[in-house]
Amino acid sequence: AVTDRVGTVFGTVPQIGRDEGLIWRVYESGSPVFAADVRNHPDIYNSETPIRTELVIPAGDYGVFVAGTTASEGFDTTDKKLADVLVATLKRTLESSDMEYTEREPPRR
Repeated sequence: AVTDRVGTVFGTVPQIGRDEGLIWRVYESGSPVFAADVRNHPDIYNSETPIRTELVIPAGDYGVFVAGTTASEGFDTTDKKLADVLVATLKRTLESSDMEYTEREPPRR
């Protein structure tokens, strides 16, 4: 899911495939990345990106949470902590939903 602003900044949403860019590295490694200027990151997907600051946080098997801004050093410590809490809450909600679905699913024969 993306915000309306993504279309304004990018035109079309970039489709990042397996083993491409920072987002995939974060998903596979499970380690978040907080890049003050993502253009300087060795795993950048597009060195011409209008995004400067980016938070990329793994959400387990569900994917990754990405927040970006066109401002250099656009996120502070509070933003990072808030994003961590948001992703942790999202993961717990999805895990709970998965468990409910599994409990309601009839046994296969």
